[in-house]
Amino acid sequence: LEFIVPEQGFSRQRLEMWWRKNNIHGKIYAQVAGHEAMVSMVSLGFGVAMVPKIVLDNSPLIDKVQILTPKMQAPEGFDIGLAVLRKELNDPAISALWNIAQTLDAKAI
Repeated sequence: LEFIVPEQGFSRQRLEMWWRKNNIHGKIYAQVAGHEAMVSMVSLGFGVAMVPKIVLDNSPLIDKVQILTPKMQAPEGFDIGLAVLRKELNDPAISALWNIAQTLDAKAI
């Protein structure tokens, strides 16, 4: 398989750890800066990629890619955090988002 991978960062580190754990050795076709670019390259047929579900769920290209279910345990998901400067909470939209986020637990996302 040819893989489309992130250039760097936490996603890249977790993917490489998962590959080592499962003894996966594949050719890296491309290293790209963002998850959305990974989905685009997969939709064009350049390889396979592992992207966060939230990225795929919100991609306009979701109908152009095939989601594979690995036979082995997939890497654990990411915890998503929300941060804002205190002064920005005066913005009604940011304040509303912040208030909604406070009512959610980790499983709601």
